[in-house]
Amino acid sequence: MAKILNITNGDCAADIMRQANIESAILPWRDALHEGSVPDLPLGDLTTLRAEYIANRGWGSVATIKQSFLKRDKELMRYQSLRLLKKAGCLISLCRLIQGIIAKNRIREHSCWNSIKTR
Repeated sequence: MAKILNITNGDCAADIMRQANIESAILPWRDALHEGSVPDLPLGDLTTLRAEYIANRGWGSVATIKQSFLKRDKELMRYQSLRLLKKAGCLISLCRLIQGIIAKNRIREHSCWNSIKTR
């Protein structure tokens, strides 16, 4: 297992990292956190809330979205080191969310980078 989990704010950045043969694990965060509410909740509760919000927008079914998020959450909890990579100009919602998860789940280290440019 890779020691560091690289979290991106979507598939485009993740695809670029894979094409560059980044050896660490890569997890695209497939949730438009700048849309709707992102309250300070335990991860499981937030996952349900966000899946319902996204489904209500017509972007998929609650069950499919929630299953995808639960898989993502399980992957996230496997790591002790996280690296957040976000496109320049993106909102900081993902960084704040990850920092909350880190605090609540005792992940030892993390970094937040603005280093992925997709275009």
